[in-house]
Amino acid sequence: MAFLASTVRIERLLLNAFTLQVILHCDELVFAVLAPASCLQLIKDAVPLRVPGLTGWKRLSTPWIKLSLLAIALPVAFVYTLAPRIRIMEDALEALCGGDVSFLAVELADGAVVTAVPEKPSTGVQSYCYRAILQRTGLPSARAG
Repeated sequence: MAFLASTVRIERLLLNAFTLQVILHCDELVFAVLAPASCLQLIKDAVPLRVPGLTGWKRLSTPWIKLSLLAIALPVAFVYTLAPRIRIMEDALEALCGGDVSFLAVELADGAVVTAVPEKPSTGVQSYCYRAILQRTGLPSARAG
């Protein structure tokens, strides 16, 4: 289901959600189409099974055991799944945005890339446009660096 969370466009999200719905309910559809009517009626008339509840110390300790397992599982999941991905994203951010950024690069319509180092900034650091872009990108100020 991770593909649903990573889908950006609404069209793809709807298509992926529909596909997931078909996959999750495929067994019920096959059973409804292929099973004889007597089997369908037997399943429809079946009574749910009753499971007796926990009593005594088991009833009192079960929520604490579940909470303890969750408290152990979350940090383990973070360390082994999220932390490496976060490091990869930080490395990518440093590779893409770190270092010398005092140049301009433009991709032309034919695919060629033109780069240049400006002699002086065309927008003053005190202008509204410069400050708005700086605030939106969250980059450090040229005066601070």
